[in-house]
Amino acid sequence: MSVRTAILPALDTVRSVLGPNVMDLRPTLVTIIQRVWAGGEIDSPADFYNDTSLVLPNFTAVRHQTEREIAGSGGRYEDDNVIVGPVTPQYTNLDGTTGGFTEAQLDPTLVFEPGTTGVQVIYRLTLQSGATGISGDYRLTQLHKDKSLRFLLYLARTLRTA
Repeated sequence: MSVRTAILPALDTVRSVLGPNVMDLRPTLVTIIQRVWAGGEIDSPADFYNDTSLVLPNFTAVRHQTEREIAGSGGRYEDDNVIVGPVTPQYTNLDGTTGGFTEAQLDPTLVFEPGTTGVQVIYRLTLQSGATGISGDYRLTQLHKDKSLRFLLYLARTLRTA
């Protein structure tokens, strides 16, 4: 067992403690919705869709990108973009159980066939009842996987929700 694989379960445990059930420091729940439109065209008014959802079980840290990050992005980031994370990468415990998330779970477009149409990925941020913070529907602009102990999701707003 490497040091990394020993640390990941501990990080996952610490991150879960920061949510509303214990310390109440992270009020945002992240749901990744993969929406498949029946007619093959996104937002077709007469079309119906089928949603598949992945809810990140730990309430996650979410913050707006700073003006400095936006200014230094060369136009990639805009005002009201957010950073979600850290999210624990997938790991396997000694007993064979797994935790954390794969890149493909956090960015479902990685497994789309070339030329795929009619599939929409929505990152829905929901606040626990009575909390203040960031909520709404977003799209992924970048998945940062440059650190071995965390993923960061860079999201741009698509829809403001209550």
